[in-house]
Amino acid sequence: MKDEPVPPPRSSPPALPQARAPPPALPPAVGLRPEAPKAPSAALPATRPAPPPLPTPDPPVDLVERLVVAEPPLSTAQKVLVVAEGGTFRARLDGDGPNLGLTLKATRDGRALVQALPAPSRARAAGIRIGDEVLGVDGAAFERGVGLRHVAARIKASSTKVLSLRRGFAPVDVEVLAAVLRRRGALSEDGAAALMGEVAEVCRRAALWDERGEVVSDLDDVSVDVVERRPALCCRVVDYDAEAYAVWTLDARSGAEWRVRRSFARFREVRTIVKRLAPRDVYEDLDRTFPDEAAFYDTVSSIQERCRALENYLRSCLSLLLTGPLHNNAGRLHAALEDFLDVPARLASLELLERNPDAHLRRAAQVAAHQVLATPSLDGVVSTIVAACRGKEGHDLLGAMATAIDGLQAALVEGCGPFFEGVVMRRTRKMGLEELDLLVRAAVRRQVEAEVFVPLSSVLDESLRRDLAEEETMLRASCAAARLKTQAALGIAPEHASPSKWEAAVYRLATVGSYTLPCDRLDVLLAAAREIPVIFAAEHKGEEVLGGDDFLPIFVYVVVQAGIPDLRYLQTLLSALCDPDKRLSETGYYVATFEAAVAHIRELPLARVLEEENPFVV
Repeated sequence: MKDEPVPPPRSSPPALPQARAPPPALPPAVGLRPEAPKAPSAALPATRPAPPPLPTPDPPVDLVERLVVAEPPLSTAQKVLVVAEGGTFRARLDGDGPNLGLTLKATRDGRALVQALPAPSRARAAGIRIGDEVLGVDGAAFERGVGLRHVAARIKASSTKVLSLRRGFAPVDVEVLAAVLRRRGALSEDGAAALMGEVAEVCRRAALWDERGEVVSDLDDVSVDVVERRPALCCRVVDYDAEAYAVWTLDARSGAEWRVRRSFARFREVRTIVKRLAPRDVYEDLDRTFPDEAAFYDTVSSIQERCRALENYLRSCLSLLLTGPLHNNAGRLHAALEDFLDVPARLASLELLERNPDAHLRRAAQVAAHQVLATPSLDGVVSTIVAACRGKEGHDLLGAMATAIDGLQAALVEGCGPFFEGVVMRRTRKMGLEELDLLVRAAVRRQVEAEVFVPLSSVLDESLRRDLAEEETMLRASCAAARLKTQAALGIAPEHASPSKWEAAVYRLATVGSYTLPCDRLDVLLAAAREIPVIFAAEHKGEEVLGGDDFLPIFVYVVVQAGIPDLRYLQTLLSALCDPDKRLSETGYYVATFEAAVAHIRELPLARVLEEENPFVV
């Protein structure tokens, strides 16, 4: 073995230059407390003693008093508060007399809850609702489990009648809802009795679905995970063509609507899945409603009957998670129904639409409205309304639909308003009472239109368009001639003309035909009308605001350029089905403006348009 050469030793590195002396310490910043100097060393005697510690200021006395005496907000008959579920508040029962209009009940754990609010009720006027928990009176809290007699005696003995409460989960006032429907002739006495239990169970499951992402049976023996399931799918079989059925679907949580075409064989596949996954009694009840396929030929009547039967079968299957017996395969069955409606292919877009901050509160209330209407009794009410309207055509059908939609909306808002408001207030803490009421009404209106308008839309389209065919022909000719002319030819003053030709407003209004529900079409109309002053302000900076007389010619120009093919039909539809409570608001103003614009276009002399004269000048 050879010896390996040893490398020569490395020379030591050159010494580094001596580091600089540290810089002197900077003086303390202004407003900071200087550090206490270190103890003096023996070599260097101390030049001055350490400064005394800075005093810690005490908090202001008024702040301490405010923290000690802070109380929940006070709700009175003159100023009713909007309180979120779980929020604590006080309520003053104004008025004279021994009757407070308040009935309490005790829970198993000793709490006192508001059970009823008989009319007239001082408690209801102060903003108290059924389900609120009574915590105390006059600032003194009740001890848990003292009993209702003690609580009632303390309240009656109070001189100020200021109760401390915690907002509970707002249930549906089923008695009011049943009374309203019975008064309108839409519900029988037996149906009202059945409605009590159905609505209570649906609301219980809907609350669990919303809060915990699961649905639990009343005995807590079955729990179904519904986090990934759609809570409100409203579907209708609206057409049949080329051996395929058109299924219209509305997803209330995202606001999206779409149509899928399904053959009768696909419906049979759903039937097979229900047989495999559902309990035997549920499958047998549903199977009795499944229609038979025609053996040789179909008639118009047989096709319509089969469409309704398939629609009822599909809607009943979709409501099982809320109304049917829960079982271990309930989630898988609902997932199969979503696949039939093409939900998985649209899931990304649906989830994107859910993030819209401007509409998620209204859609949450609409989901709740859909779930309440899924009860067998209310679904029967909707079926009765639709069947009663089917015998009419044209303007008679439109009038009957308007009456039915207005009545059902009013009944749901009156009977279920607090429940829908509770759903909204779980998601926000800042909303005025008037704004909350408008939001709930809009949500209920959209769902009621989906239940009543859509199944009758094909009959209405055919009959009403037939009645308006002559006017539509004249309007198309007038719009075609006016569309090629300048803004001045339609009466827009030169100083108000738009360099962009009101492109943003025209684009918005042109999308109105892609929506099915009248309320959605009305929202498009409002968005287009609101876009006009925005465009004017951007293009005419520093100039005066548009007046009503200046706005109408511009709106006529936008309507003409939008190229709506069924202008007269759309105007008639929106005028008839506008929410009655909105007719005196901004919505009603723009509906009237749209009606005036259509009338101007209809009376527009084609010769004067071709000569580019101002048609609004007499």
